[in-house]
Amino acid sequence: MVNKTQTLDNASNAQLAEALLRLTEKNPELAEAANAELNAIAHETAKKVKASSKVEETNEKQLTPEQTKNLINTIVKRFENNMLRHETEDSRHLRSHLERKAIEKPEKIWSLNEMERTGGEPDVRCYDEERDEYVFWDFSKETPEGRKRVCYDHDAEKEAYLLYKEYITNGIEPPRGNAVDRAAAMGVELMTTEEYRTFLIMENDDSIDEFPGSWLETPAKTRRYGKAFIGQGEDDFPLDLIEPFEFLDEPGFRVTLRV
Repeated sequence: MVNKTQTLDNASNAQLAEALLRLTEKNPELAEAANAELNAIAHETAKKVKASSKVEETNEKQLTPEQTKNLINTIVKRFENNMLRHETEDSRHLRSHLERKAIEKPEKIWSLNEMERTGGEPDVRCYDEERDEYVFWDFSKETPEGRKRVCYDHDAEKEAYLLYKEYITNGIEPPRGNAVDRAAAMGVELMTTEEYRTFLIMENDDSIDEFPGSWLETPAKTRRYGKAFIGQGEDDFPLDLIEPFEFLDEPGFRVTLRV
């Protein structure tokens, strides 16, 4: 719920932005200064949105014993219910591995919980015996609910505030961050395009990511051309390149994690 102070702040920002826009119409030579002020408004609004979001953050990145137990039970149960995804059927090894990692690397278990908490429904992709690591992917049918309405990266998020400034100052909900920064905060990595193709083959479901789609890791060269990859799950065209500042259709992002 938005409090009264936040509502007043948003109203004040909207009025200020509207005044600046009217000022530039009458005095074009002031456009540069006005745009700088609008940029500042966008930045401040983004900070307040992030600060007031329901995303739980912790500096320790460590679960309580009870949270760890519940998470491991959830992961093992999902593993046992989806054996066709896995090269091994040894859920006992998975359980003992996660219990051990909860002691050795609690931040990894915290990251796995972030995948679960935000709706990714993480499951085992494979076990890397050489590195003694399980590889987890998001296996939710649609882009995770708790990661929707984001731009691709920080630059795209800034661009969105400029391109959609009139909509945002008039009450449209701004982007809820960006995929690259939020994945980093979770301690995970964006799914690559190759991993996404493999994911679609494994699931064999034409309705995956029908709408709105999931941001995927985009090579720097591609990003420099002003585009970013989004997975849309269609048979013929599972991948698309779109403007990375888009957020109004509420795209999310898929991630991977080694534990």
